[in-house]
Amino acid sequence: MANTKNFKVNNGIQPTAYHEGLGTVSTGTTALGYDLSVTSYDSKSFLFTSQETSVACTTFKPDGTKMFIVGQDNDTVYRYSLSTAFDVSTATYDSNSFSVSSQASAPFDVWFKPDGTIMYVVCNNTEKIYQYTLSTAWDVSTASYANKSLSTVHSSTLGRYPRGMMINDDGTSFYAFSSNDEVFYQYDATTAYDVSTASYASKSFDPDLNPDSTPMQGASFNADGTELFVAGRSNDNVYRYDLSSAYDISTASYSNISGDVSAYDANPNPSCVRFSSDGTKMFVTDFNYKTVYQFTTGSIIASKTLDLSTGTVFEATPTADTQIILSNPAASGTVSQATLVLTGGTTSTYDLANASDSGSSFEFTGFPLSLNGAFIKPDATKFYLSSSREIVIQYDVPGNRLNGITLETRFDAASQVVVLEGLFIDSGGTRMYLVCSNTDTIYQYTLSTAWDVSTASYDSKSFSVASQETQPQSVSFKPDGTKMYVCGNASDDVFQYTLSTAWDISTASYDSVSFTGLASNPTTITFKPDGTEFFITYGTTVRRYNLSTAWDMSTASDPTVLLSISNGVAAFFNNDGNALYVFRDPTAGDLVQQYNAGTMAAITYDSSIQFAGGTAPSAPTIAASESDLITFTTRDGGTTYQGVLGIDGAK
Repeated sequence: MANTKNFKVNNGIQPTAYHEGLGTVSTGTTALGYDLSVTSYDSKSFLFTSQETSVACTTFKPDGTKMFIVGQDNDTVYRYSLSTAFDVSTATYDSNSFSVSSQASAPFDVWFKPDGTIMYVVCNNTEKIYQYTLSTAWDVSTASYANKSLSTVHSSTLGRYPRGMMINDDGTSFYAFSSNDEVFYQYDATTAYDVSTASYASKSFDPDLNPDSTPMQGASFNADGTELFVAGRSNDNVYRYDLSSAYDISTASYSNISGDVSAYDANPNPSCVRFSSDGTKMFVTDFNYKTVYQFTTGSIIASKTLDLSTGTVFEATPTADTQIILSNPAASGTVSQATLVLTGGTTSTYDLANASDSGSSFEFTGFPLSLNGAFIKPDATKFYLSSSREIVIQYDVPGNRLNGITLETRFDAASQVVVLEGLFIDSGGTRMYLVCSNTDTIYQYTLSTAWDVSTASYDSKSFSVASQETQPQSVSFKPDGTKMYVCGNASDDVFQYTLSTAWDISTASYDSVSFTGLASNPTTITFKPDGTEFFITYGTTVRRYNLSTAWDMSTASDPTVLLSISNGVAAFFNNDGNALYVFRDPTAGDLVQQYNAGTMAAITYDSSIQFAGGTAPSAPTIAASESDLITFTTRDGGTTYQGVLGIDGAK
């Protein structure tokens, strides 16, 4: 993320720099539900015709283990069990039912009090909502009429012929959808869940003729009553309406957000929409097909909860899409504040297909002649370049920041090497291997000080690859030092060798195993640490290859995944796999260019957190290990928080 004020903070966001308490961050999961933008059909459904041939709506127990319908043909409520919660394909009929025919004729919708002890049925013919008591919660066979009802008609024409109903979260408001004028009406109750105490609240909402000319009868609120979902039978979409005041139907307005639910059939006729408790599943009942269909409308993602009772400063580095949640603030009337140090993280790594230019690069000045090879310390704090003058040059990269690169030291290999190409240093930084294309040989050196090439000395150990490759360009090793891999320009192949003594090049022997599927003129080979992928640098691309058996070159294949570059000589990932460094011919300008090589973790915030302008800050960039400082303030006990981005992209 760009720092628009060019302000850098060096080590200023370390926990030890804070003079206030470092708070507890707990990791869990949260649902990002009710998201129509990701609506997809699950190819799961349930047919009701064994019990009822005229079904308009479906209702669920909050835990998703029970499902209910009411039918117009038999005037009966039926119960089903789901062996997997909210998976309608696992539904079976419970042989559990209740006839409402003594009150309702052709009922259209059924709802329950959240504890399952009260049931409500809306009837189109009698224009009433009826209330029933269940002596055993969720067992409709134990239902009895409570002698309580509500007439939805409040004028000669308004509220007529209701075909859908809803209840708010605390049972103080009832809603009916009039099929006569296609309007939602709100009725407020003086006693919660007692429909007989409800009366018209002079509040209504007309979904209009736009976006759909024929709204359905069964609608649903989201979990907090700030969104209303209505399906249209003309366009086969579910539409979202936003309520500026929760559960106040008169404050609804179209959000311009919809989800297509036509996937289950060529001629759908959706009549009702319901959601799982977390909003990640949506259920559409089709009146024509007497079937309920299941859709995905969200996902379960990681969450990080900041416990404000434990401190005022918090740190988080999400490695997956994450929602930030705040908990336990001071009581209403007392200001409660928290500062979050949010560091960029990734949901995927070594992701060449989605790699993107980070905008960070560096041009090495005074580099001797052409660049023939490169290598990086796994934490990307040191770069090693090999030149045509048989010199290995070492650069320091403090904090992985390319704008901080400094020349550190060098090693002259001319005593052994005539034409120096690629190089490799083992994971401990104590052994270095140089590739000579003139003698077709790999030479081994010891570094008496780890990662310091100025302390290198020749081990008098070498290995010729001339029988396989006469123009070797690059060498790489398995992390345990028992396998070696060489690629070159004469054959355009990768050759595999075994070292009988780990890291001892003189004990190498050819495995008679190679991969012949490279493009022309490879310059560098490097591996993903688990050996399931390797990457070859060419002049214009970095290309990924797969190994179905780790470290076995005979199982290699080319899935044609590549990153386009220019004048490339070498490319290496850092040890986190979220940054790719591409080294280029110095005559082409910037000698090293950094790419983001992971998918950035998406950061969302709990709905109680409000940012200026209504837009939350995007996540900090990943490969540069940037962090954002965000402050949260509440004065109402956590009902709402004000979020402010204090520092953007600190390092």
